[in-house]
Amino acid sequence: MDFQAAEADLEVVDFQESSSTNAELILFGILDELNVKFSKHEPVKTICQADAFVEPNVILFADGDYWHCNPKFYSKPKTEAQFKNIKRDFKETVSPK
Repeated sequence: MDFQAAEADLEVVDFQESSSTNAELILFGILDELNVKFSKHEPVKTICQADAFVEPNVILFADGDYWHCNPKFYSKPKTEAQFKNIKRDFKETVSPK
């Protein structure tokens, strides 16, 4: 995959504009079943948005095919987040542990 070419076509993601994904709905359901009080789509400074935030300082993310740009469903990254996740995923996959 040509990361430089893909980077030129990125869309900007507004962290405040969000609806729940299937992965998030599963996470929320588990937290509800466990009677864990949490808030949804909580901004973390200006860095990102937590899918679920548990007081005082637990941040949970439910990333799936969209955020990691699964090649079964997405031919190239469309957002900066997807681009960064692909680079990180690739690095973690090929790097010796």
